[in-house]
Amino acid sequence: MKKISIKELILYILIGINLLIFILFIILFKNTVSSNVESVVPPDVRGKNIMEASKILSEKNFKIVIGGILMDRKKDFLLVLDQNPLTTKVPIGSSIILWINMPASFAKVPDVRYKDMGEALNILERAGFVVDFAGNKEGYVVKQVPQANIYMEKGGTVLLYTFTTSSYGNTPESTYTSEEE
Repeated sequence: MKKISIKELILYILIGINLLIFILFIILFKNTVSSNVESVVPPDVRGKNIMEASKILSEKNFKIVIGGILMDRKKDFLLVLDQNPLTTKVPIGSSIILWINMPASFAKVPDVRYKDMGEALNILERAGFVVDFAGNKEGYVVKQVPQANIYMEKGGTVLLYTFTTSSYGNTPESTYTSEEE
């Protein structure tokens, strides 16, 4: 049998101690994670309006995420049509994704900034909005109110601010007066 030197013995002892520490760390980590996280089935909020659904989920410490907007003329405005997860246990504090109904009389405001006025007018009128102008009806759109990508009732007014080049000396002429966008 081969005799083990002191250096080898110390090395084996250190490896053994590291292995024990690693095993203890895994056991403690497992106990910490499993004891702190309580999993529950989120309440079913389908069929409720968005305000009521938000209140119910918030009281149970869930976060709400709007996952999509569906257009259904047969359903009430801002009604929760579906949710995910529905019957799966999830940790408290998880995000619950809701899909809500938006009546067909609402539409998303398109982004018409940096388009010429004729093109912007066509896009907004096709989407069902009334267009109003601040200043010139020619040139390029530099700002719109309301901003793009919000939902607004069809027939609502979108105000456009324009930028034109004056025919006298090519000096810029703008109807947009604010520094912010």
